[in-house]
Amino acid sequence: MALLARRRACLLPRWPRRLAASTSATPDDAGPGDGGGGADDDDEIPRLRSGSVSTTKEARAAQQAVAIANGSLPHFDSFALVRTLRDAGFTEQQAVAVLQALHQTTQEAHRVSSATLASRVDFASLRSELNEIVFNASLKNDLRIRHQKDTTNAELGTIRNTLESMRHNQKTDDIKISSEIHMLLKTHQSEISQEISRLERKIDTNKARLETEHELVQNRIIRTTLGVAALILGALRVFWT
Repeated sequence: MALLARRRACLLPRWPRRLAASTSATPDDAGPGDGGGGADDDDEIPRLRSGSVSTTKEARAAQQAVAIANGSLPHFDSFALVRTLRDAGFTEQQAVAVLQALHQTTQEAHRVSSATLASRVDFASLRSELNEIVFNASLKNDLRIRHQKDTTNAELGTIRNTLESMRHNQKTDDIKISSEIHMLLKTHQSEISQEISRLERKIDTNKARLETEHELVQNRIIRTTLGVAALILGALRVFWT
């Protein structure tokens, strides 16, 4: 767009300057082709008596150039221009020559602008290409975002499944450990109970043995006491007799 604007800026002032240069000379310097008027488009333009075109006419020419550069030829009242030039002191031939020069310059500007400037079809094609590029970029971006979203969802699903599997395995391990601990407790409890029973039986056995030995010792003591008493009585009986 910047290059298009520079081309348009270089093109616009071309034919107004040419028109001003062609109208700035005096009619005395006109060539032998003067007076040939509007019959041939290649005739030289007669030199104008007034010296130069006014600023207002240059402004109008510039406006017409802008319209031409935009791709459309403005409506041009040739009779009004001829009448204005005649009122300004131009002859009819000079007025027609100015009109021809203006027409040729306009046609040349339109031809150059058509060849160098972008047309509406070019703008439409460029707009279509830009829209296609934007659409393709948007589509690629949407596809990339969708792919990333699908990939992220797949990764999240994998992580979720892994966590669920770990949770299930942890629960299974907890149940297994609890069962093993319970079995160990039962086993130790049974062993402890058996050991206690064995100790109780041993204690009972030792108690019974001690009781038996105590009775034997007691019987021995009684027999010994009775024997000693009998000996003492026998000795006393012998001593008294």
